[in-house]
Amino acid sequence: MIQNDSMETPQTRRAILVVEDNDMNRELLCAILEDSFDVLEAENGLVGLEQLERNYEHLSLVLLDVYMPVCDGFEFLRRKQAEERFDSVPVIVTTASNALEDEIECLRLGANDFVIKPYNVDIILNRINNIIHLRESASIVNQLTWDNLTGLYSREFFFRHVNGITSTSSEETFDIVCCKIMNFSMLNDRYGKSNCDGMVRELASRISGVLPDFMAGGRLGNEVFGFLIKHQEDPNWTQCLSETAKGLMATNLHLNFGIMESISRGLLASRACDRALLAMEEIRDTFGVSIAWYNDELREKQVHEHVILETMEQALEEHQFTVYYQPKHDTQTEEVGGAEALVRWIHPDLGFVRPDHFIPVFERNGFITKLDLYVFEVGENVEDTKVEVSPDLVTWYDAGVAAGRTAGVDFQGTIPSGTGMRYVRLTDLRSHANGTWPGADIDAVCGIHSRAPSTDTSPVYDYETIQIVLNGHELTPTDRNGTVVEPVLINGTV
Repeated sequence: MIQNDSMETPQTRRAILVVEDNDMNRELLCAILEDSFDVLEAENGLVGLEQLERNYEHLSLVLLDVYMPVCDGFEFLRRKQAEERFDSVPVIVTTASNALEDEIECLRLGANDFVIKPYNVDIILNRINNIIHLRESASIVNQLTWDNLTGLYSREFFFRHVNGITSTSSEETFDIVCCKIMNFSMLNDRYGKSNCDGMVRELASRISGVLPDFMAGGRLGNEVFGFLIKHQEDPNWTQCLSETAKGLMATNLHLNFGIMESISRGLLASRACDRALLAMEEIRDTFGVSIAWYNDELREKQVHEHVILETMEQALEEHQFTVYYQPKHDTQTEEVGGAEALVRWIHPDLGFVRPDHFIPVFERNGFITKLDLYVFEVGENVEDTKVEVSPDLVTWYDAGVAAGRTAGVDFQGTIPSGTGMRYVRLTDLRSHANGTWPGADIDAVCGIHSRAPSTDTSPVYDYETIQIVLNGHELTPTDRNGTVVEPVLINGTV
């Protein structure tokens, strides 16, 4: 038994406060309870209120006598009812009176049940256990339903509530608005959890208050909120969000918003929030932009990235990645001093995949390391001696070289020495091995990655661009295969 002591250490058993002025009745109740509970005692309502003040977070129940000196049970209930923090502690009133008006008044003041004196041990223990069980079950449901800090729905109950609204509304349409506090971890470290909790609470209240046609709000994470509103036709309605963070912290608090408009009845709330958050991610590093809408373009990008992630391993195994080498020219020696590796992806279904589409995805998920190793391995196998190709349509451009086009006939051209011309670019090259560039006229080849040779002994190249280093030799392209040859002038730069 514990007498008039505060409960400052964690308790392994539930605690009950007995408020009874009669010593014999109080001792009897304590004897009934002490085998199953930790018991606190109070000889009148005033002492009972003091015990409640110190121990309400740990108390499971109060047994309260009605008629007592100093402060009776009615006054105890009035004061308890006035303090919201005491709401979680149920009260059973013990009385020898059969007066109906006393029972009605106590119930009106918040009492949960009655026990008539003299006490029946089985009845009082069962009533105590039942009420504690009901209150704890309700408390668990309440904790699962609501976010204690903000008063918004918890994540799961927000989704459940939104799904209930959207699935039963046949005519109205709704929008999902998600908000994220940027750099929240840094704010916690700098200003402390207590200050940030206050900021989060105030921010949730502000946003709920300014959103038009507000329906529901939920806390989806430490720094993420979700809100359901009726669909807004006015494109300028988001102006109400611009001042929500003003004055909340001593620093420039930054919020980002993502909006999913006109969610359909079949779309789950969790998916709608995911899409709003996806839109928000698109502006994460965009200065001066804090609101983004989910649209079809973002959806296509999402699907495209999903295909990239699904097929990247297979693409590497099947050598769908092509490596080109862009030469680096030394302006002092006028020689090629190296090359920059460029990766291109020819996907069997998507076709040409732009590097700015797949490289950022690989950088985020770490696959870029495997691609780097692949490029390194390919680079070790590049041949830089001679190449045989099949040009048909040839065009030369340079001062001193007559411009000409031929189709189906031989063409002979000479690159004059001293013109600064060192590179010839072949575009739209197709695999063929009939015609030749005489090997003696080619000093080096950059940017070539060959596939398997054809049936004859000539190497076959079928890539989009090849660069050949020349040195002022006479070239005699032949054959009929539709290749365009474009000389590239270099006067100090490539």
